[in-house]
Amino acid sequence: MVRIHVPQPSSSFRLAPQFAKTGETHMIDTSISCPSLVRVRQHLPRPRLANAAAVAARQVATLLAVVKPGAHIAITAGSRGIRDIVPILHGLGHADITTQALADAMDRHASYLNALTTGFVERVAIPMIMPTEQEAIAAALRTAGVGPPEARVVRIKNTLQLEDVWVSQNLVDEAVGQGNCEVMGSSQPLAYDANGRFMEG
Repeated sequence: MVRIHVPQPSSSFRLAPQFAKTGETHMIDTSISCPSLVRVRQHLPRPRLANAAAVAARQVATLLAVVKPGAHIAITAGSRGIRDIVPILHGLGHADITTQALADAMDRHASYLNALTTGFVERVAIPMIMPTEQEAIAAALRTAGVGPPEARVVRIKNTLQLEDVWVSQNLVDEAVGQGNCEVMGSSQPLAYDANGRFMEG
């Protein structure tokens, strides 16, 4: 969670120009651009369970050893490969900035019920909401504490698909130096459509 001190309005208080209501459709200056990114392929180990059912059975047996008759338990799900698991189960509480589209898609009833059951209420906290993906990325860069050219940026498609990632140029040497990565092309700028939606490259 990020806490921001907001001063009380006064005659001398003025919004910063990028947040002032000037008739512009953007909440933040969208000229704040992300550094160009390079696609890097990671060669990751892929361990597999020889007998997933047996492993699951052992884990359930361990649980049953401590759960007494009549007790109440909460069951949730892992995140890998389950579409929309964040808005459905955990809310947006782990993010600092999100988009209006994702906030609108959040199933608050299911998320709140899960939080009340598990006690993890911070997972349904709502982060700063930006109207578009372009503005969300600009806001993240503006709050990064460094200028956009110095920002160290990594983009992933999702947590299930981590072989191909996109990194800023200032991370390429570090990534390749790990010994399990190779550069897959030249750097490319992020592109957005007319509605500020990120365009896959």
